[in-house]
Amino acid sequence: MGTDAVLRTSLLYDVRSLVFTEERENSISRIYTGYIPRMVVFLVFWAMIYQIYHLLGTDTEENLFIRAAKNIMKGDTQVHLWFVYALVGLYVLIPLLKAFTDQADPKLLWYAVILAFIGTEVIPLLSRRSDIASVIVVTNYTKLSVHGLGSYVGFFLLGHCLHSWEIPKKVRGIIYALGLLGVGTIIGRTLYLCLRDNTLNGDYFSFVMPMMPSVIFWSVGVFVFGKYTFVKESRLAGAVRWISQVSLGIYGIHMLPIFILQKLGLSTLSFNARLSLPLLFLIVVGISVGVISLMKKIPLLGRFIG
Repeated sequence: MGTDAVLRTSLLYDVRSLVFTEERENSISRIYTGYIPRMVVFLVFWAMIYQIYHLLGTDTEENLFIRAAKNIMKGDTQVHLWFVYALVGLYVLIPLLKAFTDQADPKLLWYAVILAFIGTEVIPLLSRRSDIASVIVVTNYTKLSVHGLGSYVGFFLLGHCLHSWEIPKKVRGIIYALGLLGVGTIIGRTLYLCLRDNTLNGDYFSFVMPMMPSVIFWSVGVFVFGKYTFVKESRLAGAVRWISQVSLGIYGIHMLPIFILQKLGLSTLSFNARLSLPLLFLIVVGISVGVISLMKKIPLLGRFIG
């Protein structure tokens, strides 16, 4: 849940830093010669790292790198790299989204956001239900073939709205409360399912599901909090800027130290979770930051790995 919500919050933030900033030209040529190639190299590089890691020690007559390359071309990349595919898809739409936001009034923007979340969140959630009302709604909506707005497009547009418009303190308070309610619901529901099944049940926070209102509330709450917390010059803002320089690389590498630690016998199940979770978090982040900081100093490579 945490990684998924953070990534969706990142989609909200990317609106400001990459897409809708008026000072930055986002021409089609720039998209296809700058943003997309960089993310494709990032994807292939880290997918190759994970493929080699998983293939090492396996029995195969084929060259290790050739087999890894074939797997990557088939889409067999590490599971967390789904975010890169989603981001590339959004980059393709940037010129159209920019043109739309430049011309659309607030009502039309909110209309687009609502349509996006109905089609990609509400309808998929209803499709998991078997009651007659849900079946009727899903069946008839599907026949409309309204597939023009994806959930990530909705997040991009929502991020534009949240960044561009001033949010009163009272409204911010409601947003924060909904965010806490969202994360509390995810945690509580997951605990309930695990206790009910007497085993790990991650269905409620799996990113393969629709995002659910709880994840949306949490993501929006984090985004708005960041908007009104890190806008001023401060030590905290400086630390955030420094982290932002290595955050993409941390995202790319963070699964690798987790796998290695698990092989060494260190996981969240090694001892009491109250201690293992924060300890593993600090270890994984520390290793990731250290390795990425060194890798970014490598000429040319450092630009693409994070």
